[in-house]
Amino acid sequence: MDTSVTSAKAHIESLTGHSFTNNALLREALDAAGFSKRYGNKPLAHVGDSVLNTAIARDWWATPNGGKSGDKLRQTITNNKNLANVGRATGLVDHIFVHPGQRYKVEVDDRVVADSVEAVLGAIYIDSGDDLNTVKAAIAGFGLTAANAIAT
Repeated sequence: MDTSVTSAKAHIESLTGHSFTNNALLREALDAAGFSKRYGNKPLAHVGDSVLNTAIARDWWATPNGGKSGDKLRQTITNNKNLANVGRATGLVDHIFVHPGQRYKVEVDDRVVADSVEAVLGAIYIDSGDDLNTVKAAIAGFGLTAANAIAT
C-alpha cells in the first residue's frame, strides 16, 4: 500500500472508528471519477448515498426528530453542499485522488468531495459485511447530524 493510501487509511479509520480489512475498497472510495477508472468512486458513492439515507430514515422512524419531517431531515443532512463541507471540515478532501487536470484548480469541486464522503460510507458498509450500525458510527464520526447540517 502506498504512503498516500496509508495516510488516508489512518485518517479515515480514526475519524469513523472503522478499521478497513479491504484496502482496495478504501482506495476505490477515494478515487474521484476519471482518476484511474472511468467511473471512479461513483458506484461506491451510490451505495453510500443509499445507506446514509437508510440510516437517517431508520433513526427518524425510531425517534421523530422533534416533529421535523423525515424528508426535510434527510435533505438537510445529505445535500451536496453539506456533504462537501463535511468532507472539507474533516480533512477527507486532502485524501481524494483527483484527475491530474484537477490538481491545478484552487480546490477540489464540491461534487467530488460530496461523492467521496458517500463513497467512503459505501466502502465502510461493504467492508463491514453490510453492518448498518458500523455505518451509523461512521456517520456520527463525520458529524453528519441534523444539528451540524446546512439547510438546503
